[in-house]
Amino acid sequence: MAVPALAYPGQEPDEVWSGGPFTERDLDQFPDDGYRYEIIDGSLYVTPPPSTGHNARGADLLFVLRQAAPPGWRVVYEVGIHAPNRNFVADIVVLRPGAPTDGSWREASQVALAVEIESPSTRLYDRLLKSRLYAEAGIPSYWRLDPKGPVLYAYELTDKGEYTEVAQVRPGSPWRAEQPFAIVVDPAAWGP
Repeated sequence: MAVPALAYPGQEPDEVWSGGPFTERDLDQFPDDGYRYEIIDGSLYVTPPPSTGHNARGADLLFVLRQAAPPGWRVVYEVGIHAPNRNFVADIVVLRPGAPTDGSWREASQVALAVEIESPSTRLYDRLLKSRLYAEAGIPSYWRLDPKGPVLYAYELTDKGEYTEVAQVRPGSPWRAEQPFAIVVDPAAWGP
């Protein structure tokens, strides 16, 4: 049985994907079009560009994290995380001191916190799959921001390699996180 060959956007007809599992090398073939391309166990996941509201909430949280970051720590927006057989993109990551400053992808061991901001198209993905992937990659802290409210859900990795919820942070109820570094967060301080 023949397997249809699909060309990536912008590829010549002789540069085609054969239908096998996607690899990290394939990510370089996709256009820089605002879509998020991630590979999980050989499967390609594509999510649409985020909305203005999504980006605004992310910028608010990014600013708070950057202000609290001790010297050497870096807080970045939409960076790729590499783990065995997986390449995924977090909305915000906190990188440990010494992580490389160039390139688009970071090893999971360099990430101290991964943050996902929910949107209607990613809600289940962020709540179920992404949290599990980050835990399996050994990322010590995971935060999920539900922009409705907004409510920040904070999780920390247990000795069993699973996340446990450590806080639900609602507007007007500040929470002091100790991981990845000491920081007080209150969604009431973030823009509309």
